[in-house]
Amino acid sequence: MTRILTRILTRILPKATRIAELIAATLLAAIFVTFLLQIFTRYAPKKIVLYVGDNDVARGKSADAVFSDYLKLVAMIRQDLPEAELHFISVKPSKARWDYWPAMVEVNRRVADHAATDPQLGYLDLASPLLVEGQPGPFYIFDGLHLNAAGYEHWRKVMAPIIAKW
Repeated sequence: MTRILTRILTRILPKATRIAELIAATLLAAIFVTFLLQIFTRYAPKKIVLYVGDNDVARGKSADAVFSDYLKLVAMIRQDLPEAELHFISVKPSKARWDYWPAMVEVNRRVADHAATDPQLGYLDLASPLLVEGQPGPFYIFDGLHLNAAGYEHWRKVMAPIIAKW
């Protein structure tokens, strides 16, 4: 997943400086130490695009706990990188984790509502394009969890016009 997402960002941002430091199976709490301390503060990015939450919910964290971790991350970024913008990619639906979808929807709703109140925060709804008649569409590889090329193409179509404005 991380290699494909990096390729998408490379196509969307061909002239921008990108730091593709991605860790598979990342939990939101791990971002605090790994990314914030080791990467974000070292490079001082102007914009941070973050996809987390999927594994957190699947490993038993409630929507409240995931949202609380998100708020902690926002506070830490504000402290160390006060000019940086944080853009949260919505937690995606998947066939493999469909039982968790109600909690994921709640995480997405709360993050979107919070981001709408602050110009330094963004919310990218990349979940909706993956739903067909309210169910995960044909956008996943054999495991029902990770996106296939068509799924990532849907993400690219949503992200490209947003990122082009940056």
